[in-house]
Amino acid sequence: MTRVPAVCHPEDDAYAVLAKVSQSHARGVVVVNDENELEGVLSLSVLASRAAAAAQELYAALQKVNEKNASRAESTPGRSRVRRSSVAAA
Repeated sequence: MTRVPAVCHPEDDAYAVLAKVSQSHARGVVVVNDENELEGVLSLSVLASRAAAAAQELYAALQKVNEKNASRAESTPGRSRVRRSSVAAA
C-alpha cells in the first residue's frame, strides 16, 4: 500500500506543518508551491531543531526582560517588588 505524503506550502504555519506530519505518521513533509511543484522537503529533525532554536531565543529574551526588571526594582529604594491593592471592607 502506497502512502500519501504529508504536503504543505511555503507560507504554512510551522504548527500546522507539525500537525500534518503527526497525523500522517511521516518523518517529514513535502513542500509544494501553488502549482503543486516541488519546492523542497522538510524533515522532522529540521522542524525540531528550528523549534529548539526559537525556544532558546525566546528564553534569552525573557531573561533580559527579567534582569532589566530586577535591576530597576533594586535601584528604586523603598519600593516593593510586589504591589498589593488594599480593599476596604464594607
